[in-house]
Amino acid sequence: MNIKSNDNMKNTEKLITIFKILPFLIALFLISQTAIAKEDLSGGILDKNVNSEYEDYGAYVIFGTDTDTLFFTSSRPVDKKRKIAITAEMFFSTRPANQRYVMKINEGWSKAKQIVAENSKIAEFTRGSIAFNSTKSKIIFAAERDLTNEKAQGSSYLFDLYEMYKDLTGFSQPEPLTIINEPDYWDSQPALSQDGKVLFFVSNRPGGMGGLDIWYSVADYKGIWTKPQLVPNINTPGDESSPHCGSDGFFYFSSNWNYEKNSKGNTGKDIYRAEYTKNQGLCFPAKPVLLDEAIANDAKKYGLDIPENISYNSDSDDEFPYISEDRKAIFITSNRKSDIPKRNIYAYSLPKSKIRLQVNVSEKILDANGFLVKDATPKIGINLTLFDKATNVSKDITSGSPYEVDADKEYSIQFSKFVEEECYSNRVEGPQNLTIKTFHPFGKDTLFIVDVLIVRQKVEIPPIVFNSTDTLPYFITGYWYPNTTENLEEYRKRESNGFFNKTGFVDSTGYDYYKITSLIDKSFKEQLYEPLEELLPAFQDFCRDTLYLKVTVHGYTDPRGLSGGEDHPYRPESKYQRIYPDVSVTVGVDERGQPVTIPSGINMWNFNWPLDPNNKEGKWIKLPNEGEKGNILLSKLRAYFTFVTFDKKMSQISPIYEQLRNNGRIILDAEGFGIDKEGFKLRNLRDDPQSRRIEIYLDILRPEELAYHKRLPGGQIKQSPISNSNAKPVATIPKVEQKTETVKQELPAKQEITPEIKQILDEQTKTQEPTKFETEEKYSDKKEIEKKYEEVKPLQITQPLPPAKDDPRIQKADAEKFCYKIYYQSYSDFEEALKAKQILSAAGVEEARVVEIIDNFGGNKTYELYSGCYTDAIKALNAMKQVSWTTEALQLKRNPVIIK
Repeated sequence: MNIKSNDNMKNTEKLITIFKILPFLIALFLISQTAIAKEDLSGGILDKNVNSEYEDYGAYVIFGTDTDTLFFTSSRPVDKKRKIAITAEMFFSTRPANQRYVMKINEGWSKAKQIVAENSKIAEFTRGSIAFNSTKSKIIFAAERDLTNEKAQGSSYLFDLYEMYKDLTGFSQPEPLTIINEPDYWDSQPALSQDGKVLFFVSNRPGGMGGLDIWYSVADYKGIWTKPQLVPNINTPGDESSPHCGSDGFFYFSSNWNYEKNSKGNTGKDIYRAEYTKNQGLCFPAKPVLLDEAIANDAKKYGLDIPENISYNSDSDDEFPYISEDRKAIFITSNRKSDIPKRNIYAYSLPKSKIRLQVNVSEKILDANGFLVKDATPKIGINLTLFDKATNVSKDITSGSPYEVDADKEYSIQFSKFVEEECYSNRVEGPQNLTIKTFHPFGKDTLFIVDVLIVRQKVEIPPIVFNSTDTLPYFITGYWYPNTTENLEEYRKRESNGFFNKTGFVDSTGYDYYKITSLIDKSFKEQLYEPLEELLPAFQDFCRDTLYLKVTVHGYTDPRGLSGGEDHPYRPESKYQRIYPDVSVTVGVDERGQPVTIPSGINMWNFNWPLDPNNKEGKWIKLPNEGEKGNILLSKLRAYFTFVTFDKKMSQISPIYEQLRNNGRIILDAEGFGIDKEGFKLRNLRDDPQSRRIEIYLDILRPEELAYHKRLPGGQIKQSPISNSNAKPVATIPKVEQKTETVKQELPAKQEITPEIKQILDEQTKTQEPTKFETEEKYSDKKEIEKKYEEVKPLQITQPLPPAKDDPRIQKADAEKFCYKIYYQSYSDFEEALKAKQILSAAGVEEARVVEIIDNFGGNKTYELYSGCYTDAIKALNAMKQVSWTTEALQLKRNPVIIK
């Protein structure tokens, strides 16, 4: 449909049509504060540029970037005479958008012009009220029904509803809403809900409660309107008309009914405001209140100023309410007394808003390499400071909560505590200068919202890696504890007490293991214990309660398979016996991703045989390559008991480790991979001490990283959301002590024999000779296994206990070994560093000092600011907290840290 003005409109005016509406974009923040006068809470009748001596009604206003447009209906004469007796046409008037807040709402509108649709099917018919959806892509309006037969000549009271959609050429041809329109009855005054899914309209059709009633239709999932129904709660025996879904979240309409007295009113039609209430999944208006009374209630509730000398309702007819998009004004139609007779369009300001500000902070976590660990999530309660830029008055606020502020102000927002922990570097994504302007808020209770995204990237803490690739045999043949001095002594006690009398595959002949133990002790100390001891003090309270130490242990064996002890010179009774005599453990997973429990007394060679291979949901174990003749289980045991050795030693030498352990902050992921296939390919040895090896990885992780962090053989991290079903908080694992009691001919007395274990043992009564090792891998049901891996539930982390700050072991160990200092900052200028030291000394920091640092070439000097020594980390932390204000006073680039 092509639109143009009857008189020769200027090119710019041609752009202002009903079908090409400028988008809703309020330029609140672009208006200079100096250009704004004190807002005038007033209004009144629109002048003769808009109103005429004829009927003018049904205002509908759209705010644009440059121009605001007022649409309305008028019965004034038009140049082109219609075929009907009564004329009603659509007109528009405009006003510059930048006048929206410097002029009264009823002033400054241009001379109204008629909207002509010459190419439309309804060009010759009367047109009335109009409604747009929120995107301005659909128009619903009322127009005279197309009655061209002789029996039914045109009547302005026989209106139907029409619908048009925006397309590439403008708007489509209007089509009647046949499912809604009722033959021989009047359907008009459309209004769309804010989401565009409910259409309200007025009709005199049968089935209503009075003369005119408000009906509704709902769009189905295809956008097709459904059969109309009567709106509940608000219709009466009187007349209800001119519905409007206000931008302020209320429903407006007119009625000549007095709802309080439940009888017809004596002041003509009045405008009512109703709240929405849910009914059968839809929101319908309810509890209508006279507009003046509703506004008075708002003023009392929100502490607002009511405009003086304004009455929205009168003793005459008041109808067609329309709330402006900025919720600051209302347009109405009234025939109240004025210089212009008949119905006219009025516009009034609404009460000035209550203003609040809310800063929403979201946090996005990246790993040390910049890969996303956790997408943006809201953070409630972050400490912020709000500054009035005009007065420099500050106010402490927190993220996620609204705070009252003043209108027409500019505020800046600062993070009072930008870094929650030293474990991460932090930055604000987007503009660094966070400001908000509260110029001209809209609505009675305005909430300005500022969204801030903090990107937190994990500070690089390299993992501690131990890989026994040297030539040392880290395990006695067939044994599961690593060959440390303490473990070897315990092994000899066990051996002398008959602990291995049914365990033929354990053999300590062939090597002088006593000479080897000191080398293994040294290797563990230098590559594991000491590096971790140096790292643990960095786990201050703020890190210690947010990060985890994950211990990953991988175990391997050589290719021989488990011997039957045929050649033991000093333990003949173990011949052909492959019984595991130690405590029951659960370690690693089988091919289905299910945890593997290795009970005491089990035959290590045949343990992997399924109880019922046809029942994949039953209790059975399926290990790769049929368990590699016991090598799979042995490698799992070696991984587990290597951790037991590590855990015991670290608990002895590090109170901080013990505290982390008790608080569930140490996570174990032990797994055995059977034969060291890479070593076999490289050296082609069946009896290969180097293949009896372990890999240990110590990783510092956040809780969300635990869900996907999984180290594969060789240490590669699998970056995918797999489940670490075999990873568990170490606090839930009891500390294991080696048992040396003499093994009898039956299972240990304390071992509980379940029906499943008994069935396995019955199947394994026959001894078997070892068979040749097969180097190729045989994995069955691989696709099913991978699927099971993905379906395993994420790891559940236990709640940490409060840190044991008063633990005397921590204080004693630290006092004997270490000195803890607070490091503040490095300066290039000595005088600047000296002034900073004086600030610390005045604040009571003990023995504050400046240390001169000279580089290796002697050319550059820096001056580092430290506190004095504290005997333990807790005292240093408390001292740092007591003078936390020094971060700002010293203008530190980052928070102080404690070093050992």
